[in-house]
Amino acid sequence: MNIRKSFLYLLLCRLISLPLQTLVAQTDSLRFEQEFEQQFALQKRLTIGLQVSYLLSNLYGKDKNFIFAEKATRWQSGFQLGSFLNTRINDNFRLKHELFITQRGANVSLLDNSSSETYTSQFRTYYLDLCPINPTFYYKGLEVYLGFYISGLMYADIQRINEQGKLQRDNSIFGTPDNREGENQNKYLQKFDFGLNTGINYQFSPKISLGLRYARGFTDLFQYANSFTNDDTKTDNINISNHFVVLSIGYNLSKNSQK
Repeated sequence: MNIRKSFLYLLLCRLISLPLQTLVAQTDSLRFEQEFEQQFALQKRLTIGLQVSYLLSNLYGKDKNFIFAEKATRWQSGFQLGSFLNTRINDNFRLKHELFITQRGANVSLLDNSSSETYTSQFRTYYLDLCPINPTFYYKGLEVYLGFYISGLMYADIQRINEQGKLQRDNSIFGTPDNREGENQNKYLQKFDFGLNTGINYQFSPKISLGLRYARGFTDLFQYANSFTNDDTKTDNINISNHFVVLSIGYNLSKNSQK
C-alpha cells in the first residue's frame, strides 16, 4: 500500500513539473534567440577594414625661416597605413574610428655653414595617428566626414651635409631624454600633434572604397626651451605646424556590407 502511494506521489510530482520544465526550456531558448539577434544586429552595424594611402605633406606657419634657411617649403610625398572601424547609427549617419602609421614632413632649405650656401633637405616625421570619432554623413555610397586627430611622434630626421659634402640623415631633431641636441639644443620636435581632418569616401563595391582627406594641425611642432638663458631674441613659441592631403584606398574585411 505504501509502495502504491509513493508511486502515485512521484507520478503526480512528475506531471506537475513537466509544464514548469517546458516553460524554463522555452524561456532559455527565447533568451538565446534574443542574445543571438542582438549580436547579429551589432555585427551588421560595425565594419572593420584596412587602408593604404598616398600622402602629400607640408609645413605652414610664420616662423619657418627661424628653423630653416628659407620660409618657403615644398610638398613631400609620404604614406599612411592603418585600419578603420565604422559604426552605423542609422541609414545616413555613422561614426568613423581610425588608427594609422603616417610619414609626413616637407622639403626644406638649410644653410651649409662651410660654403654659406643653401641646399634642399628632406625633413621626415613618423607619427602614430588616432582619429577617435569622425561624425560621418552617408548617402548612396558617398561619405562626408569631419573630426579631429591626435598624433604621437615616433621618429624624425632631417638631411644635413656632412664634412665630406654629402647628405646624411640626422635624427637629433627628434630630441633626446634631456632635450639636448648639441648646437640646436633649444629646437626639438614636439612629441604630440593635434588637429582637424575632413574628407570624403566613395564605396565602389561592398569591399572597396576610395577616399580623399585634408588635415591641418594646430600644434607648434618645435619646442622652444632655454630661450632666455641662450640669449636668443625669440622668446615665444615657434609657429610651425603640419598640414597634409591623403588619397586612400580602403578594403572592408567584414562579411556584411553597409552599402
